[in-house]
Amino acid sequence: MILVSTKSKMPPKSNVWKYFNETTVVTDEAANMSKAIDIAFGKKKHLHCFAHQLNLVAEKSRKSVEELGILSSKIKSIVTFFKQSVHASDVLRKAQKEENEHKNLKQEMPTR
Repeated sequence: MILVSTKSKMPPKSNVWKYFNETTVVTDEAANMSKAIDIAFGKKKHLHCFAHQLNLVAEKSRKSVEELGILSSKIKSIVTFFKQSVHASDVLRKAQKEENEHKNLKQEMPTR
């Protein structure tokens, strides 16, 4: 749960934020959190986290489209291989150094 105050961050005559020109509570869509915030602060003070919603859309898409699930599984295997092999990660790091482009492999991290 995050408490956000938009009073000092928004221009005084912002039409977009006119309804949120006060302290707002941002949470995921968990039923218990939503109910608690609605009871404590009211529905108008509660926003659902956009990043969390975007992640849920991506996850549902991956589950509903078989090809995305297969691709995700293959990518996870590749990342796992490099994370578990010191030699392979050294070779990758050397190749990146030669190309002058250093990137890090990130393993999938679900929200829950």
